[in-house]
Amino acid sequence: MHVDTMRRIDHWAGVPLCAVATLFVRLRDAFRPRAARPVRRILFVELSEMGTTILAEPAMRKTRTEFSAELFFVIFERNAGSLELLGTFPAENVLTISDKSLFAFARDTLGFLRWCRAKDIDTVVDLELFSRFTALLSGLSGAERRVGFHRFHNEGLYRGAMLTHRVTYNPHIHIAKNFIALVDALAAPAPTVPYSKTVIGDDQLKVALPPPNAQARERLLERIRALVPFDPARQRLVLINPNARACPRQWSSLGLVRRSFQPCRFAGALCAGDIDGEQRFRSGAFFRRRRASHHRAVRSGNAETLPAARHVACDLCRACLLTLRHRA
Repeated sequence: MHVDTMRRIDHWAGVPLCAVATLFVRLRDAFRPRAARPVRRILFVELSEMGTTILAEPAMRKTRTEFSAELFFVIFERNAGSLELLGTFPAENVLTISDKSLFAFARDTLGFLRWCRAKDIDTVVDLELFSRFTALLSGLSGAERRVGFHRFHNEGLYRGAMLTHRVTYNPHIHIAKNFIALVDALAAPAPTVPYSKTVIGDDQLKVALPPPNAQARERLLERIRALVPFDPARQRLVLINPNARACPRQWSSLGLVRRSFQPCRFAGALCAGDIDGEQRFRSGAFFRRRRASHHRAVRSGNAETLPAARHVACDLCRACLLTLRHRA
């Protein structure tokens, strides 16, 4: 489904469904025993953003340290490559939901409800900020503890009232720290409003990615050299991704590139990801003006070559701006 279609469904169907589900969840919790089971099986919910999955790695690592619990993850099928990049979730602990069609979406959603009960999920951490669909998944998962961001006194952004640990989103700190705040709320010794009133230091923001496969890295280098001939001793290679699925930020990335590389003369520019005709024309015109000897559109590869792409960028681009999007 197109992203705009999903947004309309989330708004027009999500608001009334969240209202109805809130009544059901409150009624169910009223008959649930007050003494909750210890935290043993934690499900993280993050569907639509691949980058967010990487940024949530410090929070998930802290969850393992704090609770020694088994972790699970639910994500859109097209974004599952980010979990493969992390390499921290076994395949049996990951559930993917297809958004290719409304039928597949509904089928996998019902499958999610069965899967949560089969895995005996007792805690859900919703990493989404504004999605009503993930709020519904959290509320209807059957978990005793449900942690997520709540709007409190903010207007709009209604997601029901199905959370047991309501965390306020802080736009003045990095999103990775907000994710850690969700874990801190879960570990809080006593209830508080709002969660979480803790200080999160920069030392906690360390993403542990597995080293790339040497063969995969060499294959990626060969692909780059075949597309853009260059001498790394004298020239620089810039890799960007101007595509963001027709989001408003789609062309802001190229604007940033224009400002960042205005004084630079570089050998080539690889545009990673799917690029339509207008994007190809606009990016090509920019690179020609900057005297780039080559500019090509190339897919960044599969999950095996994605870690290698990150290291190639560090080696060749000398810390230049890099945005690579995985394509399975």
